[in-house]
Amino acid sequence: MKLPGPIQILRARDRPAVAWKNGGGVTREIAAWPWGADLEAFDWRVSMATVDTGGPFSNFPGVDRILTVLEGELTLRVDGRAPVTLSGAAAPIAFAGDIDVAAETPPRPVTDLNVMPRRGRDTARVERVSLAAPRSVAVSHWTIILCRSAKLSFALGEEAFEMALDDAVLVSGELLLRVTPPDDAPADLIAVHLQPTRSIIGALRGTALLQDDPVEPAAPWSDWTAAS
Repeated sequence: MKLPGPIQILRARDRPAVAWKNGGGVTREIAAWPWGADLEAFDWRVSMATVDTGGPFSNFPGVDRILTVLEGELTLRVDGRAPVTLSGAAAPIAFAGDIDVAAETPPRPVTDLNVMPRRGRDTARVERVSLAAPRSVAVSHWTIILCRSAKLSFALGEEAFEMALDDAVLVSGELLLRVTPPDDAPADLIAVHLQPTRSIIGALRGTALLQDDPVEPAAPWSDWTAAS
């Protein structure tokens, strides 16, 4: 499956729920690269999960993980260390996919975001963003923006599109997006920045995936100034 252009809208309603083998929750994949890659072959994968019961995390050798709680509270035990409790306001937590990680059974179902870049091929950064005013942001390959508000609008040039809760935008090039929150409340977003490592740039350069050197990672959105 090829992208129709540098931007793609990924609607929450189009994501099938895949039940975990242990019955502890379900996963909904937002996007992965290469398209159609299974869990053994992806370069990066971004998904949402609903966690109902605790238990050990699946082991992913050679993969790094960034977990962000979107709703509820989740307590993790990472590599034998003291437990850490994450909420919908907590910073993302990063850990290697091939160490022992387990979750305690939450008091109510938890929704989280999982970002998994394959080590040596891609790196990832995840940040929470709250917008109270319209903003124009420079976005580069690859970026996924997850809408965490009931309503939000994006504009690319003259083309505008409305986003609902858990809809996402996938950007595969360099462009300037106009992001407009609703009038009555700030808009919450999760921005996922994925960057190929220098070790694979030579293999990609000159292909349809990389015509030029990748741009340097963008500044965090919190550093940017709201545009009028």
